[in-house]
Amino acid sequence: MLAIDYSKIPMDEKFMMLENLWADMIKEVNGKGFTPSWHIEVLDDREEKLKNGTSKFYDLEDIKQDIKKSFLELEKDINSDNQTTLQKLIRDIS
Repeated sequence: MLAIDYSKIPMDEKFMMLENLWADMIKEVNGKGFTPSWHIEVLDDREEKLKNGTSKFYDLEDIKQDIKKSFLELEKDINSDNQTTLQKLIRDIS
């Protein structure tokens, strides 16, 4: 195996090396069946949904805030025994 001093390689070349390595690994992994076919189908389906606009990415912090807001609204409508549990969930989300 060839020993490489990575500290002497410019960053842009490192990224090119990574891209080339990844592309090569994908061919080998897919060819040898390391990735189950059902997983490839799920990923392909998700990629297609992103391309055709029927799915999108969400920011995790936005989702946390939406959940927290929902919990705060729910807190108004529940009894005091459950409020302690709900308040703990709200703190855990933050």
